[in-house]
Amino acid sequence: GQEYEDKATPVFSDSMEYVVFRPYWNVTPTIAAKEIFPKGPEYIAANDMEVYNDHGRQAVRQRPGPKNALGFVKFLFPNDYNIYLHDTPAKYLFKRTVRDFSHGCIRLHKPFGFAYTLLALVVLHLAGTVKHRLKGNAEADLLKRML
Repeated sequence: GQEYEDKATPVFSDSMEYVVFRPYWNVTPTIAAKEIFPKGPEYIAANDMEVYNDHGRQAVRQRPGPKNALGFVKFLFPNDYNIYLHDTPAKYLFKRTVRDFSHGCIRLHKPFGFAYTLLALVVLHLAGTVKHRLKGNAEADLLKRML
């Protein structure tokens, strides 16, 4: 993404490993320090967030639900940048000409269509693998390899 208040999305390539429905938003320490903690406990409560102890430091996360900044689904491909694809409750942002308002993650306009397509491809791949394994003689733990 374009540089917006030092929040550019880095360019990288990785493989998707997880789809999480009704995710928590685990706020990064930098975002928490700059944007969440200064607004006080009223802001935290009003936005359905909670402060918790994460290995000796204060951390913030937003509970799953309609206020969650990640919406109802996120797609993870673990990377050094903490970047992922996600839904958003701020659908109005897709109507704007300039849309680089995130901290680097990528909002999806149609996240559920993406999820259905992605999971359908996984099922098709698994079905093909099952068919192939049934022809062989060796025992195979398919789900462990797929997840």
